[in-house]
Amino acid sequence: MNEYLDILKSWERRVADPFIFEHLCELLPAWGFRRMNQGTPQDRWVSPVKMDLSKPKKPNPMKTVVSAMDMKMREQGDWNNPVSVADILMKEKGFDNVYQLYSWLSERYHLDMPMPDSPKVKIAERRKARKATLLEDMMEYFCWCLANSSTEKAQKTRSYLKKERGFTQEQIEKLRFGFVPLWSSVVTFMTTKKKYLKEELDEACGVYSVDGKTAVGKTHTLAIPYICAGVLKGFLFRRVDSDDKPKYLANFALDRRSVFFNYPEQGSSVIAVVEGEMDALTATAAGIPGVVAIGGSEIAGERKHQVEVALASGTRSIILCPDLDSTTAEDGTVVPDHAKRLKAVMHSVHTIKDIDIEFDSIYVTVFDKPTDPDEFIRKRGGDAFIKLLRDALPWWEYVYKVKSKR
Repeated sequence: MNEYLDILKSWERRVADPFIFEHLCELLPAWGFRRMNQGTPQDRWVSPVKMDLSKPKKPNPMKTVVSAMDMKMREQGDWNNPVSVADILMKEKGFDNVYQLYSWLSERYHLDMPMPDSPKVKIAERRKARKATLLEDMMEYFCWCLANSSTEKAQKTRSYLKKERGFTQEQIEKLRFGFVPLWSSVVTFMTTKKKYLKEELDEACGVYSVDGKTAVGKTHTLAIPYICAGVLKGFLFRRVDSDDKPKYLANFALDRRSVFFNYPEQGSSVIAVVEGEMDALTATAAGIPGVVAIGGSEIAGERKHQVEVALASGTRSIILCPDLDSTTAEDGTVVPDHAKRLKAVMHSVHTIKDIDIEFDSIYVTVFDKPTDPDEFIRKRGGDAFIKLLRDALPWWEYVYKVKSKR
């Protein structure tokens, strides 16, 4: 069913939404829509009446607006409470759900909506299951290599996890860390031993290469399984011999923006959002639940989907815990860069508010000096980090606290 929903969403973006927008005045005639800026990024429909079809106190030819960018209806004076055009169409046509709406549109206007039992859906289901098995087999291979390889690179990878990161053997096994030998060895194992096609491997876990050579397995030897809501999506590969950039490489097909890394399979009412994946794994190893990673410095752009999935999965409170970096002041002293952190926090808050303007359970941790969650936990322990989360300030209090110190 998940595969069908993915296909239906793709059809919605490619077919249904463009059709609805092009024929909006026909589908919703009561609003008297007029089109403006057709063929430009500002393409939109405007109406002189309110969303509830009542007349405004003062005449306004653009009282209600529908943009092609997001297919939502907005009313001047109440701009932060948009309603999707699909929801309005369902209400107008008397449908209980979007599936009924799309079925009606497809039949009436010959839009060829994909059906759950179509060959296309069945093929997608088989491909997704095959990809999941391939990634699981690859993870098991990386884990076996980490435990059994006697090469110098394997020893350095084990040493990095234990000595530099402080993971115990039990934690390493639980978090499913792995060692990546030369990528050519990975390809040979997966195609000869596991009988996958090279094309399948490239599609599911292809890595960047130049002239057939890649840094994965050469400089980047630590495999980190990228698991979101219980699903293995791919891998991050980290270099362990230095902090030279890029520290991380990811396989081509890895989507790091749609779901928080390490988001619990059963959901979580409270999540602590950190920047890096290793921050989240260090917290998990310390027994701290609900710590997830953005895979970046802030929740912005396409990463808004991470929040949408979390809220839909039952998250009711978000604790932001970005890194506190250092900077050099005018007098040459090294000081905490609170301004940079505040900027990242506000970007994240605005993104969350764009999704749900009334969502106020947003909190921010307060570090006393430059650090990140991984370093904080390794130096002070899991209990100290739990206290840090419990003492987090409501976001507006955090903003006031930082600005009042300037």
